[in-house]
Amino acid sequence: MIKHLSKDYYVIIIQELESDFLEKLNADNSLTRGITGLALYNHINQQIKLTGIAASGLECIHICSWGMNTRTPFIKLYPLFQGSLNDHLRLALGGAINVFPVYNKNLNALEIYNNINNTYPPSGMLLGYSYRYLESLKTLNIQTHMSSYEGDLDVQVLY
Repeated sequence: MIKHLSKDYYVIIIQELESDFLEKLNADNSLTRGITGLALYNHINQQIKLTGIAASGLECIHICSWGMNTRTPFIKLYPLFQGSLNDHLRLALGGAINVFPVYNKNLNALEIYNNINNTYPPSGMLLGYSYRYLESLKTLNIQTHMSSYEGDLDVQVLY
């Protein structure tokens, strides 16, 4: 993805280096990621004029929670599925699709669905994301949530 985007854009890669595992499990949700994302965008934008935001995979979901507040003219997203995470998991439960084919792991759609729809999501991780983070985004649909975005929105589903 980075090689593809680097052909047309300068790419800044952001990596979280949180070393406190318990902090990640307990504080990882769309609100905290949204606050961090917006603060990071504003900080970098003061130094380098940013022309857009790009994300792939599950990261696309949380970009919706703060991307519109940046007033960036361009957002390019490469999500793993169309619709909400819950809708995607329901299709996987019915056997219509694999859960996340891009990850070379045999993931159980029912287990993921039950964990993120539990009244009290378990404390655990899935593909580097806490269940609390996934629970906070389970019903968010990129196309619906970003419908009021005034910039150029390019969404290309990977699978």
